Parts: sequence; structure tokens; C-alpha cells
Amino acid sequence: MVSRRMVLGAGLGTLALVSAGGVWRVRRMPQTAHGPWQLDGDVPEDVRLDAFRHAILAPNPHNRQPWLIRLIGENEAEISCDLDRRLPVTDPFDRQITIGFGAFLEIARIAAAQRGFTMETAPFPDGEAQPRLDENPVARLKFVKSEKPETDLLFSTITQRRSNKQVYDLSRTVRDIQLETIAIAGGSYSADPDLVGKLREQILAAMDIEMTTPQANMESVELMRIGYEEIDANPDGISLSGPMIEAGKLAG
Repeated sequence: MVSRRMVLGAGLGTLALVSAGGVWRVRRMPQTAHGPWQLDGDVPEDVRLDAFRHAILAPNPHNRQPWLIRLIGENEAEISCDLDRRLPVTDPFDRQITIGFGAFLEIARIAAAQRGFTMETAPFPDGEAQPRLDENPVARLKFVKSEKPETDLLFSTITQRRSNKQVYDLSRTVRDIQLETIAIAGGSYSADPDLVGKLREQILAAMDIEMTTPQANMESVELMRIGYEEIDANPDGISLSGPMIEAGKLAG
């Protein structure tokens, strides 16, 4: 297990690493919530720390950032869930949280590949928890130097990802070439108007249920960070900012 001084001295810069029983709780520093997106400072010598400083930028439900990281030996790590950062009402089976961990692990893999390492992943090494996540690892990782590293074109886009809270142009179709590019990455996609229409109806109905169910709605409301001061003070949760938001706060 690395010491706190070793981790903080490794060039992580804007990561907040707090010891908790030998596990590192990784979240973004409050006073500069957007700092980690800059990836400023020296690149950590330890490829694991470099991979994880990218991975904490992963999209995750309600931006709860539930990752706990345990470094093992010279080239391994265990990833587990901070159980206090789950969403018991809107995500009662931890489905969304688990998807967020998948995004975390994939970004870590991409960042490791950029350094010439393969990240071997063993999901739920102690067995998959049911019906919700527990204190056991979500994944155990091993970083191995690769003789023929394969970098990923998505690496350069990691720090460019943003949550789009703008109004979507529903008249704009997705071009075939874009769908083909997405399909290469895995999975199947469609721009069929009938299918899109049905999915849109289902999504709107689901959103209506969530917003009109008091417990679910309040779980989201309590995690809203309104304005830059709240976002910096609590860099997790659902951020709401911009000129209109700031003006509204000033007006009370």
C-alpha cells in the first residue's frame, strides 16, 4: 500500500486523496471543481495514478463519484464502491452506479494504453454482489507493460467530455457515417424514426415518473449544486450554472 505522501507527491495535483482504512477516496478538490479536467502538473510516474486521474473524469449517475481505489504491490489495484454515495431511490439496484464504474474502468484502460500498458481487468473478483453492490471489489486490475501498445483515438477526447444541458434539436438526424463509427466501438445503433419515436416516448414517461415520485425527485434535488460557489464547495452532484443561474441566485 502506498503512503499518502507518495500519492500526493506523484503529480496528481487536483485529486483529493483521503486515507480511509487503507483505501483512497478519490474525488475532485472543492475550490477548483473543474481543475481535474486540465490535468495540470507533472505526469505521475506510476501508470496506475496516471490512469486513475483520467478515470475520475468518467460520466457517472448524479456525478456521485463513488470510486474507492486500493493500490496493491507495484502494478495492481482494486476498485470498489463508496456505499454512502449510491442512489437508493433512483437507482435501487445500483444499475446506474455499476455502469458508471464501467466508464471509469474503460477510461483507465485507455489512459494506461497511452502509456504503453495493458490493463487487465477481473470484474467482481470475489463474486457479483446481489441485489446491490457491497464492500467487495467491483474490479481487480493489473497493469502490464505491452510490447506492442495499441493506443486509443478516444484518449484525446477524455478531457473534452461535458454534460450537455442544452435543448436538443429533434429535427437533426444522425448521419450514417456517424452511426457506422459508433458501431465500430461496439454495440448496435439505429436512427430509424419509428424506433427513435418509441424510445423517446418511453424515456419521457420514465422521466415523468421519476420527477413526480416525491422520494426520487428529492434525491435528485438534494444533490443539485446551484451556482459556482456551491459547485466548488460540493464538486459532486448535479451542477447547474451559467449567467441565468447566477443572476437568479443574486436575486434570491
